[in-house]
Amino acid sequence: MSLDRAFTLAHDSEFRTLVSFSSPPRPGRVIALEASGQVRVEMDDPDGGDALAWPLNGATYAVDDIVYCLFAANAPDSAIVVGAKGSSPAYAPLRASEVRAASAGGLRLSDQLGNLGVVVADGGRVGVGGAAEATRQLAIKSTGQASMLMQTTDDTAQSFAAAVVMTNGGDVDADLIAHDTLRVAVRSGITLGGWAELLANGAGLAGLLIDTFTSAPIVFGTANVERMRITSDGSLGVGTTQFGSGVRVIGIANATTVPSTNPSGGGVIYCQNGRLMYRGSSGTVTQLAPA
Repeated sequence: MSLDRAFTLAHDSEFRTLVSFSSPPRPGRVIALEASGQVRVEMDDPDGGDALAWPLNGATYAVDDIVYCLFAANAPDSAIVVGAKGSSPAYAPLRASEVRAASAGGLRLSDQLGNLGVVVADGGRVGVGGAAEATRQLAIKSTGQASMLMQTTDDTAQSFAAAVVMTNGGDVDADLIAHDTLRVAVRSGITLGGWAELLANGAGLAGLLIDTFTSAPIVFGTANVERMRITSDGSLGVGTTQFGSGVRVIGIANATTVPSTNPSGGGVIYCQNGRLMYRGSSGTVTQLAPA
């Protein structure tokens, strides 16, 4: 069968080397269809001449079609037709149930300029844009910015995109989720449409830990403005980074607007001109400490 012959040629070591490190496929014109399933191609290059080529993936071509062919280094008259002019993509994909690396160097996929795209190394480790890492199953590398995109392609009440990391058996998982604006699911009393969510889940979950391994603080912000931070010594700042040289203290900035309505079911603590104030649900304002 033509497809079997194509794969035999594609797995030839010298052919594979040629594909990995030489020029792109060469164009030619189909001049005859052979009973074997091959096509005879008049090559468009200085050497001229014809070549017999096996159509990849069982594709069919007609006389006068402009096609692209790959050649084996050790069989210059045998080729694979990998696509036709104007097709999308330009070259048809190589399809197989399994593709294996020829050596311990791994399986490498590069673009037409020879820039490394994907590496599959031993142990199933994958590198995108660079070599695989010894201690990482997936490594994404790029100059300037390295990013990964997961995006839904529809807008429904069930649409969301999630990055999920999970232990064996699924007893503990951590999810970073972007919810479509049409989502109607509710969690913790919040309708999730339009929300981004960090979620910890699983029958074996002990808790959600947010931590730094250095003396750097944890900072929370909204509207691109810092609102609260936890310092490495355990101090909590609400709207301020000033702690008066204290350690494990709470710093509160003066209220931009003091509360003017009664908080239902509780009270509000705030600073006003350096004084610590409290407004209860009945509207009574009490000074807890002077400035």
